Amino acid sequence: MIPWNFEWAWDIGHYIFFGLFYACVGGIVLGLGVAAFMTVKNLRVPGDAGHGRPEADQPEGAEEGRATEAEPA
Repeated sequence: MIPWNFEWAWDIGHYIFFGLFYACVGGIVLGLGVAAFMTVKNLRVPGDAGHGRPEADQPEGAEEGRATEAEPA
């Protein structure tokens, strides 16, 4: 039966079940909403792909250190 059917009788079991069910559905919808919001927010930041640290925070010589390493023979 569905809740708007005439024979539906609300009792404590229905309140508990639907309360937990809609709480779970609400949590999923809230999580998807937060993920969508953070995605749009991160897409609007120019020049930062979100990988690693920004260049300004890297120690000096980080790029030169990789370029001057000895290559195996």
